[in-house]
Amino acid sequence: MSLHVLLFPKIHAVQHPWIRAMRAVSPALKREIRAFAFLYADAYPDCFTPTRSNMTFEDQLEVIRRLDDAQSAHEFARPLFFYWEPSAGGPERLGDPAVREGALAFARETAGDAGAELAAAAFDDPGRLRDRLVALLERYWEEAFAAEWARVEPRLRDAAAAGAGRAIGEGPLALLGDVPDLRLEGDTVIRRSGHEHLVDVSPANPLLLVPSAYVWPHVRVNCDPPWPIIVIYAAPFVMREAARDELPAALVQTLRAVGDETRLRILKLVAERPRPTEELAPLVSLSEPALSRQLRILSEAGLVRPQRNGYYVLYGLEREALETLPATLAAFLGQSPGS
Repeated sequence: MSLHVLLFPKIHAVQHPWIRAMRAVSPALKREIRAFAFLYADAYPDCFTPTRSNMTFEDQLEVIRRLDDAQSAHEFARPLFFYWEPSAGGPERLGDPAVREGALAFARETAGDAGAELAAAAFDDPGRLRDRLVALLERYWEEAFAAEWARVEPRLRDAAAAGAGRAIGEGPLALLGDVPDLRLEGDTVIRRSGHEHLVDVSPANPLLLVPSAYVWPHVRVNCDPPWPIIVIYAAPFVMREAARDELPAALVQTLRAVGDETRLRILKLVAERPRPTEELAPLVSLSEPALSRQLRILSEAGLVRPQRNGYYVLYGLEREALETLPATLAAFLGQSPGS
């Protein structure tokens, strides 16, 4: 997921600290990450997904190392054709020249000539491609990601434990119902995708739920054997960082009310003394109906207060509202007053 993030920094705003940190890696590693981009720009090989809980990096790398040539060919070519081809065929489709041509065109578009050359190895020399991919992942881990993993792993373990607790206590649908890009229809979880089929979850065919620090704003799903059914979703700590704070409605209303030259002039006038509309209208060059609309906005924002005085309705400044405005704004910005 972190390699995908590096390809699309504009989409992954929450992960920008990682994107900036990766500027320090060696040019050779950057070139290799870019050359392999066809494997994680969109769909990615299913062998990248964990097959059980608590797998280490070495455990996962060993899964890839043990792929034989036939498995490697299908795993690394599959993201290049399977999801776009109408028949969505299996390994037998690798012998079709049209599949090869389409796969190489996608790899070239995604990763240039270097990517197309690597993608061709999925058809011609999958063992070489597998070994070079393993070498890339090892180098990426050693040069860049091991320290990052030390930072995020404890948070991901906490997220996994919290997710497990919720799935056990409320059912997995309660957890998945909060995942962006998924929707629930009864007891079915649906992800929008061109790859459409229905998969039954059962004790014999279990669902693996994996929180990720790098998948946001996407969700990743695998539903094809021999790999487990899996949903990789943004960990709650990522979602909290990505969520925009809800704007205080009263603050927004107040700022909109004062953010107008005419209304500021009205406020200045009624701050001097309470005034009726008959007096205010000519002073601010408005008709009385137009003035009434502006006063209504200020009144609804709590900045002025009408008070009847015999025949007249006088509008006066609600000073308490103005006095609390700086503190409210400071609180919204996460600052203490006067800081």
